[in-house]
Amino acid sequence: MSTGDRYAKTFPDIVELLIARRLGRTLSCREGCLVQAIALIGLFVAIYLFAVSGAFMWIVTTFAHWYASQFHFPGAPAPSP
Repeated sequence: MSTGDRYAKTFPDIVELLIARRLGRTLSCREGCLVQAIALIGLFVAIYLFAVSGAFMWIVTTFAHWYASQFHFPGAPAPSP
């Protein structure tokens, strides 16, 4: 069902509400479903590309090196400079 005038709580609802406002009308049930499906597919593709690009591992590795440099744990290897 279209979000219409209700409060949007999820990412697909927000996208549907923005599309409806852009068009200047309430979306039908079919249009709302289509917009939400496309929004979810786009979100999953963006997350997948973020993970595959290596950006996620770069962020985790950078944080791990910073954390290891701040706090040294017994038995842990010394951080490399």
